[in-house]
Amino acid sequence: MVNLYYLKELSGGSTEFEIEMIQLFLNNVPIDLSRLELALKDSDFHTAKAIAHKIKSSFHIMGIDDTAAHLDELKKLLDNNEINDAINLWVKIDKRFWRVYPTLFRMIEDY
Repeated sequence: MVNLYYLKELSGGSTEFEIEMIQLFLNNVPIDLSRLELALKDSDFHTAKAIAHKIKSSFHIMGIDDTAAHLDELKKLLDNNEINDAINLWVKIDKRFWRVYPTLFRMIEDY
């Protein structure tokens, strides 16, 4: 589900850095997901792909690699103008984020 190995490697053992990165993820990704939804609904594929690319790395840093892969897939769907499939995949990505949110929030509390 969540694997913070990469984040811990990046932090060099700094728990402050790890907490800050998790907080940034929890604060910024909901905004980016909302922006992504709006871009998809407006058929603004360029913006949607840029947002997907941005948050893909955030999911990767948090070790949520399946969702990072879904974001790659979303970009490919947009390249092929498969908007309905892209919207369906966005729903899956959004649900996944909200499933891992409590886990990451608890991790911050446990540091």
